[in-house]
Amino acid sequence: MSIHRQFARIGPADITARVLSRQMKRPSGAPAAGTRAGLRSWTAPLVSLALAVSLTAQASGPNVTTRMVAPGGAANVVKTVPGGAVAFEVRIDAPDAITVGTSYRLSQTTPAPPSGGYFSVTGRSIAGSPYNDPELGATDAEVIAAPGNRLSPENAVNLGKPVVGLATDIPATDIGVAPAINLLATTVTLTSDPATPLGVYRVQPTAGASFVTVVGPGPGNLTGDDVSMSAAFVDIVVGQTLAVTTNGSGTGTVTSDDVPQTINCPGTCTSILPGTTVTLSATPAGGSVFTGWLGACTGTGTCTVPVDEPVPVSATFALAGIGTQLLDVDADGQYDGLTDGLMVMRYLLGATGATITAGGISPTAARSDPAAIEAYLDDVRPYLDANGDGAVDGPTDGLLILRYLFELTGEALTGGTITADSIRTTPTAVQDYLGTLTP
Repeated sequence: MSIHRQFARIGPADITARVLSRQMKRPSGAPAAGTRAGLRSWTAPLVSLALAVSLTAQASGPNVTTRMVAPGGAANVVKTVPGGAVAFEVRIDAPDAITVGTSYRLSQTTPAPPSGGYFSVTGRSIAGSPYNDPELGATDAEVIAAPGNRLSPENAVNLGKPVVGLATDIPATDIGVAPAINLLATTVTLTSDPATPLGVYRVQPTAGASFVTVVGPGPGNLTGDDVSMSAAFVDIVVGQTLAVTTNGSGTGTVTSDDVPQTINCPGTCTSILPGTTVTLSATPAGGSVFTGWLGACTGTGTCTVPVDEPVPVSATFALAGIGTQLLDVDADGQYDGLTDGLMVMRYLLGATGATITAGGISPTAARSDPAAIEAYLDDVRPYLDANGDGAVDGPTDGLLILRYLFELTGEALTGGTITADSIRTTPTAVQDYLGTLTP
């Protein structure tokens, strides 16, 4: 196509090029955004531009591609929580064309948004972009101003910018950015409503209203052309956070079964998932054993959880050789409420070091150093979840263990210690479980 709205051959080859009075926003009285004449209004009106060579029509469209990716990366998937913000970059690959800027709005394309939409533009940055004219185009404040910043289904203000110089006298051959790939156009931040349903939302440059403007390919061929950006997309996962921690003196890994895998901890220990259910597996390294889960799961099997709310999970790995007499804290070969039970209770109430062990060590103890006692209790911590509610604390689990070691039974054992999330709710269930820790 001939030069579109910004370039026109007006005279001899030696006439200085000029592009004046350019305005990024649609001027008053111009056709509505979305119509061909009102799309990239930072390029109109044209006063004059001299070309050093005759214009030539391009036999085929320029090789220009738009991508929307995570900041600093290549993936076109970004994640946030309801009410959270998420950033992505709009990048241009133009290996054989000179580009002079972008002009685009954003639409949520799938699923179709409800009236009012879920997302708002809350940030637009041109830092690091060659399309960075500070004078032309909408300001950052205009871009994020309500209600035009809502994707309902598209925002109202052009997010793009041109290169510096389109409003000044410049030689024609100096216009634009040399052919290159991975050119940063803009960094955009969207914020979701707190009530946004969990799911995956696709956002794209608005079809028919989003273009990269090129002059080229190559110096001396200044055919103007607009290349649609609307094939680009970014998928926004709105979900809840699954957070995994590993504890204990041993080592091991926790992995998830989702595809692509989102948890491989240590390393990647948090993920945002859109309400899906995942199964976690704990694998101890050589010389270590897995002593159990706390948080959303209990026990030592796999951990299957729906991530429809924030989900914390911890996995504990101990050095091999921890044994089976797990409530014999001081390793004297006996289970005693005045020693082992007392130290468990103090530990679960938050005591550390010598505060745990004071007056609680048997004369025949094989484990007596306060640091060693605390490290041991850290290693067996998942086993101390006597009522099986995924948490360990003194007023419930500590009291159950202390009462059990004083040989209380029935209601005297469990009274006031069972929570709404407990999986062991009867005296018999609690007694049977604690019996496995005191063989």
